[in-house]
Amino acid sequence: MDENAFKTVSEALAPTPFTAPATRALVEQYGTPSVVEYETQIALRILELEHDIRMLKTCRNSNRPVNRLPAEILSHIFLILYWTVQTEVEEDKKVFWIYATHVCRHWRAVALGCATLWCDFAFDMNGELMRTILARSKHLPISVCLKCDWGTDTKALGEVLSHTMRIHHLDLSSWTRWLSISYPTPMIERSLPEKFLRDGAPILKHLTLKNFDFHWARIPFPPTLTTLHLEQNLLVNKSLGLPNFAKMLETFRGLPLLEALTLDEIFPEDRFQPGMMPVTFSNLEDLTLTGRGRTIGNFLLGIRVPKSTFIDITFNDKDEWISEVDACVASIRELWRDDPLECQWAKDSLEFLDFTASANSHRNFAFGFHDKELYWEHDDPNHLNVNFLSSSPGNLDLVFLTFFKEQFNFDGLTTLDLTGNSQLACRPALEGVFAHLPKLDSISFWGCDVVDFLHILDGDPACAERFDSEEISIADPTFPALHSLEIGAQRFRGKRIDTIIRVLGKRPRGHRIGCLTIEDCINIDKTDAEKIRDALPDLHTFVWDGPAIMDNPDCLKMLNDVLDIWAQRKEPVVDTVEFNKWAQGRLFTKSISPAACDGGRKDVYIHTPELRANLRCNEEDNVQS
Repeated sequence: MDENAFKTVSEALAPTPFTAPATRALVEQYGTPSVVEYETQIALRILELEHDIRMLKTCRNSNRPVNRLPAEILSHIFLILYWTVQTEVEEDKKVFWIYATHVCRHWRAVALGCATLWCDFAFDMNGELMRTILARSKHLPISVCLKCDWGTDTKALGEVLSHTMRIHHLDLSSWTRWLSISYPTPMIERSLPEKFLRDGAPILKHLTLKNFDFHWARIPFPPTLTTLHLEQNLLVNKSLGLPNFAKMLETFRGLPLLEALTLDEIFPEDRFQPGMMPVTFSNLEDLTLTGRGRTIGNFLLGIRVPKSTFIDITFNDKDEWISEVDACVASIRELWRDDPLECQWAKDSLEFLDFTASANSHRNFAFGFHDKELYWEHDDPNHLNVNFLSSSPGNLDLVFLTFFKEQFNFDGLTTLDLTGNSQLACRPALEGVFAHLPKLDSISFWGCDVVDFLHILDGDPACAERFDSEEISIADPTFPALHSLEIGAQRFRGKRIDTIIRVLGKRPRGHRIGCLTIEDCINIDKTDAEKIRDALPDLHTFVWDGPAIMDNPDCLKMLNDVLDIWAQRKEPVVDTVEFNKWAQGRLFTKSISPAACDGGRKDVYIHTPELRANLRCNEEDNVQS
């Protein structure tokens, strides 16, 4: 019955055929002079009815199919939920899976009885939750992943970490980069139990320590480790215990199962000595190193890895170290050895090179090698990634590549991708490194000017216009194997279209380009595209994605109108403008970031057939404008 239907107390107190006798008797006593006794009787009756209601609800809920699932199946569902949350949800919400255990008593009982659910300690847990989960985990192996800050309950953390015999995954990092040096004694020594590092961790497989002061001798390095990640920012006091080279090699020899090794500013300061025997990581799959070029080059002399290992190196030098680049590249070449005594190089012939220069970020080389003997799971084109900070002094990327060519065989290089403001797209690099490679058949210029490349082709004596282009040239032209050319994110200036047609059209027979792709380029229209197609009949594939946004009057007008409206506001609030267009059945997207803003924001979308402007505005703004 709907309680809102009662207009008066009399109506509310009117008994129904469903009213129990005990309740009816109490209602009939309404208005009795003995108020205290009457209220006591009513309170007792309410408790009886609430108990009955709980019993009925329990019967109803327990009778549903989902609550008749065996505990093993329901536990497995909880585990799947937990794993999904851990992999797909933001870090500050990774403990939200616990709410699912509050649905009903049955679910709660099953969850509390499943110790596997309570074996992981996430970074945002408070001390009370840590202790609760520790008790529920019983005696199973535990995983600890905590980002320590001023609010971390170090006492509760110490209680968890005191179970060293049970820890199989340990990931500790300081939340702020200055936290480690803010204490008179290192925080890791204050936060961990006194005997933690000395006791070791016999089942530990994953160990990550970031931005802490620590003694190398106090870190547990059990032979069971498969992942080791040690990171130390430049502000941390390194005098407290980084090992010498011999001690570090001795430690690594005791890690036969290591599959992933990451070292960030954790390298020996002394030099590798000729009498030292390098360590071979026979099971290593990933090697990630960040540091100064000199220290990384020195460290690489002491290790060997299988030819299936993926290597990522970041040089963060702020000072010039060009004189040591050659030695560092030589150390890289020595890396891939299945056997330290092997006479043949495991990595030699280069097949793929991708260079990306990101503004205000980094410059990245991605190298791929000919590895026919590798199994398919290791057959990734980028077995070596080398990164330079954009603030690195000089042309380190160009210097590095020059020495790299001296150490490695570039004759097998087939693919070259250049992205961003790349020095490699300039004439010295193109002529000195790539122009005469015998197998280079695919080149992509994305966001870097193609003018120097065209000048090289235009001035090639083997492509001189006085020769009949139908005849086979006596001398090989530059880029003799070039078959596919991609030009993207360019602004064509002057007679660039005519230059492309002339340069490509005069290449001799047997060296002509068969595939030309032009995407996301400005100052090229349908007429220009048809002109290219007609002037170069030997192109069996020509791809043009249509007019660029800046060449589309309707989209350009809308963009300008949008920017004008938002420019009149007090703060610049346009975050991104994203353009989508379809051409040849493919979707091409271009994002522009005219400005950025802070504070509370929400998304606003403007849709046209070819334009979507994704605007972020302050909540108080009138988005309809």
